[in-house]
Amino acid sequence: MKRYYTCEFKSDIILKESANTQGDSPNLDFIPGNAFLGMVARNYDKFKDPFYVFHSGEVKFGDGDILIESLVGGKIALKPGYKIPLCFCNLKVGEGYYNRLFLSDEDEQNLIDGQKQLKQLRYGYINEDYFLNSFNYNYSQKSAHDEKNRRSKDEAMFGYTSFDKGLKFLFSIECSDDETLKQIEKFLLGERLLGKSKTAQYGRVIIDKSNLSDKIDSFKPNGNLTYIYAKSRIALFDEFGNPTLLRSASDLGLKSGQIDFRNSHIKVGNYIPYNAKKESCEMMRYFIKKGSVITIRNLDKDEKIPEYIGSFQNEGFGAILINPKFLNVKDSSNENFDITNNNKELVKFKKAQNKNTKEPQTNLIKFLSKKEREDTQFLELVDRVEAFKSKVRGPRKSQWKSINNFAITSKNDDEMVENIEKFISSGVSKKDWDGCRKDFIREIKSLSNKKMFVRLLSASKKDIQ
Repeated sequence: MKRYYTCEFKSDIILKESANTQGDSPNLDFIPGNAFLGMVARNYDKFKDPFYVFHSGEVKFGDGDILIESLVGGKIALKPGYKIPLCFCNLKVGEGYYNRLFLSDEDEQNLIDGQKQLKQLRYGYINEDYFLNSFNYNYSQKSAHDEKNRRSKDEAMFGYTSFDKGLKFLFSIECSDDETLKQIEKFLLGERLLGKSKTAQYGRVIIDKSNLSDKIDSFKPNGNLTYIYAKSRIALFDEFGNPTLLRSASDLGLKSGQIDFRNSHIKVGNYIPYNAKKESCEMMRYFIKKGSVITIRNLDKDEKIPEYIGSFQNEGFGAILINPKFLNVKDSSNENFDITNNNKELVKFKKAQNKNTKEPQTNLIKFLSKKEREDTQFLELVDRVEAFKSKVRGPRKSQWKSINNFAITSKNDDEMVENIEKFISSGVSKKDWDGCRKDFIREIKSLSNKKMFVRLLSASKKDIQ
């Protein structure tokens, strides 16, 4: 039986790739299954058969992957996220997405001839509708405490990078025994602690049952090909019990087929887990990373690929998807595969919803709403300045100082525009403004906050000399 659960962050959470306590360590972008296993393992002695639960591999604690908002039928819905496949690319310059699984040599050459360079997408998660989630991390600078002098300890500064609170992750637990699963839920559901620095302000999560599922439809590829997508990390061992990454299809437990390495997209990694009960480190895990895509040729039609491959399946390793439908795209000509546009549409929809939502009209709400509008207008103005400043390269700094003074001393916008137009159309300044005078005046007149635009543009002159 496989059951699904959500893990919601109620505070900032610190999840690191390494158990090291010194030096910088990259952040994880998922919750490893062994984190949930560890929560339950605190009650190791209370299980009737601890070996079955924690060591047999019969009970599988899955990784927690982010739930991503999708815009479906005019409504926002949360859908399971999948590590962005390593075969997905976008253009280094310009817009457009491509799936290298389906790009022929001719397609690649056409891109080169058109001076279009592809860049592999390595970060973030997508859902089945191609909505993207890229994590934002918070950074906090800390200092150790000097207990004797009751102040910050000298030469003991350190920093933490953490997830934002409010994120929701979906994970599963697979167990064939209902009674054992109920006991696991007893020790898992509710408010728990996760990640590092749990004695400080970090680590609080709420775990609940969920009706969501990460099952996804598959497609049938052409040319007797099979695509194995690494939904979680995959740890493999050879026939002698030594860790291996990938040599042949037999390493994946397959009896037939050959790996097409030329059309596979694989990243590998390793880490050493720390066991708090043993107060020591476990064996180093070598693994194929989440999001890798392995292409198999000539797999027998009768051979079934299991849902899990490799070792450490109780810790969240080994989960795979066979030919998941989100791989069945070639480029952005498929309108659903325009990831940037999808996210823009979602943001636009949310803004429209917020406008239609009636807010309580307290003085505080009015004040904050006004500040938000002012901040939004200011940021839009900054964008206009950034887009326009390259068009006015001729004028000297001294002229911009005069223009800035017009913005400060003029009684209103009309007087400022009149003074600026007179200044740049006559005298010594006229020659410097010949190529951009009309564009500059037209841009000022098109804006409502004319004075602020002129002042920002004048201040940014250092960047456009």
